[in-house]
Amino acid sequence: MSGGGDDTGPIRDPGDYITRVGSRVTVDEVNGTGTFCVKGSVWKMFRGKPRRRGHDIWRSDGRYMAVGEHKRDIVGPWPEESDEPGMSPG
Repeated sequence: MSGGGDDTGPIRDPGDYITRVGSRVTVDEVNGTGTFCVKGSVWKMFRGKPRRRGHDIWRSDGRYMAVGEHKRDIVGPWPEESDEPGMSPG
């Protein structure tokens, strides 16, 4: 994660990413490099199955909040070898 501006971040394209706590995020839209330009959803258990829930925004550097760390910060791409669609890859 970058401590600087938003334009140096790892999120440039839609796809699946992993949060600081191991949750899956599906990014639907990356709208430029401005503040909070990444839009998508975090996966959670709902009615016994992992599903995308809600709608969230991130900075392009993966930060969920403008200042400080948060459990929903995006830290990298979702591991392809994970067999659970939305649960922690570990």
